[in-house]
Amino acid sequence: MARHNRILVVRTDRIGDVVLATPLIRALRQTYPNAFIAAIVRPYTRDVLVNNPHLNEIIEDDYEGKDKGREGFWRQVKRLREPDFDTALLLLPTERAAWMLFFAGIPYRVTNGIRLYGVLTGMRSVSRHKYNPLRHEADYCLDLGRKLGVQSDDLRPEIFLSAEEKKEGRAILQSYGVGANERVLGIHPGSG
Repeated sequence: MARHNRILVVRTDRIGDVVLATPLIRALRQTYPNAFIAAIVRPYTRDVLVNNPHLNEIIEDDYEGKDKGREGFWRQVKRLREPDFDTALLLLPTERAAWMLFFAGIPYRVTNGIRLYGVLTGMRSVSRHKYNPLRHEADYCLDLGRKLGVQSDDLRPEIFLSAEEKKEGRAILQSYGVGANERVLGIHPGSG
């Protein structure tokens, strides 16, 4: 049976997707309290995970900038070898990330669905054969954790703000006339 002592969560897409990966990160920490857990994200989504007590490290993959191309790819492979990860969960399956994890020597790699590059790199997969668009994305993320023994159905996302960030947020709301005890609802109807 595989050991999961050094776990990498790969979520190199948008802000909302990273937020919806936080229930998985929390569940991994609950299941593996002594594990080293890291996440690799895009530079502009990094702040979503800052101050997250369930993570030991946040790694950036700027695949459209400094990590672009062959040189950037191999630099990231080298970077991912240093922590000696034994497990990687690829939440957004991309060919680049699959090969990166393979060449980094991470032995236990899981993604969703079956793709040719996943087969070629020896990835384990979680089926999305019966994809249900009404099922919560956070629950699909937890499916990869369940492959490691995670037993959680807690889909609550978490963002950990510093005291300074909270103070700044209150000041912004007050500048728009929103009182301290008033509820605020934000709606983002767009998608990629």
